[in-house]
Amino acid sequence: GKSSNTQWAFREARRHFADMLVSRDPTRVFVSVGDADTMWNPQYFDALTYEGLTKTSEELAWRMWQPPMLLFRNLFAVPGLTRLSGFGTLLFELSSLANQNFGPAFVFSSYSMTLALASHRQVNGWDTDVIAEDHHMFCKCYFA
Repeated sequence: GKSSNTQWAFREARRHFADMLVSRDPTRVFVSVGDADTMWNPQYFDALTYEGLTKTSEELAWRMWQPPMLLFRNLFAVPGLTRLSGFGTLLFELSSLANQNFGPAFVFSSYSMTLALASHRQVNGWDTDVIAEDHHMFCKCYFA
């Protein structure tokens, strides 16, 4: 599944880029994960870069980022109940953009974090036996 594939890719990337990562601040290296059908907005990575350049290492170390999830790509090709769920997700996403102090919003589907957080000894990457890897990874990072 996605979680085991992500963990494999995470380990391989750390192994492959080990020489380069030794001289980098792990709070300034970002790891992004997306579903197979994710359409990343090009400005998302610009915004992520801006965060990396303007925040302190302490501010970056424990953060996760997620672009707003707009589930409209196949809106009119799915059953009505699924369409209604998509609208509910849209309302939740827009409300969390309007009030970011409401509480921690679980990341799902597509998200980014620092290498420092993904490599933290209590997180240690993704678990290989989990179906809902996004929520599970958020919980691991939140409670680490």
